[in-house]
Amino acid sequence: RSEKATVIMKFLVVFASCVLAVSAGVTEMSAGSMSSSNKELEEKLYNSILTGDYDSAVRQSLEYENQGKGSIIQNVVNNLIIDGSRNTMEYCYKLWVGNGQHIVRKYFPYNFRLIMAGNFVKLIYRNYNLALKLGPTLDPANERLAYGDGKEKNSDLISWKFIT
Repeated sequence: RSEKATVIMKFLVVFASCVLAVSAGVTEMSAGSMSSSNKELEEKLYNSILTGDYDSAVRQSLEYENQGKGSIIQNVVNNLIIDGSRNTMEYCYKLWVGNGQHIVRKYFPYNFRLIMAGNFVKLIYRNYNLALKLGPTLDPANERLAYGDGKEKNSDLISWKFIT
């Protein structure tokens, strides 16, 4: 039980860090030339993700990609990141394991692709330039404290690998 809580807590910390790191590189796209039907499809996908209906979101995304409407997915991903939605990483993960790896590779920022591919990544909190690091000792529940380290940013001690 304690391990599961630790994994969930680490995921939440990592997710928040990823959204902060990625949001700095996303620019808002203009929807002026988008048809009203595409705008409605965008809203439907966005709302499916916000409400946690990931099965529907994955189905919609696969369908839009097959129909050559990838711009809908791109706009939704950009809006999720700009809005700071906590569901963005879960949507990305569900796409990755739901035959949508090509969609993640094509429409998600580089940081998401690194995480989903299982590469080692460093998590840096930009506001304070702190790297996410685990403490060296275990607490009574056999867990390690996660904290921000402002001095060490280049060692293996701050390298994280996300397993999907």
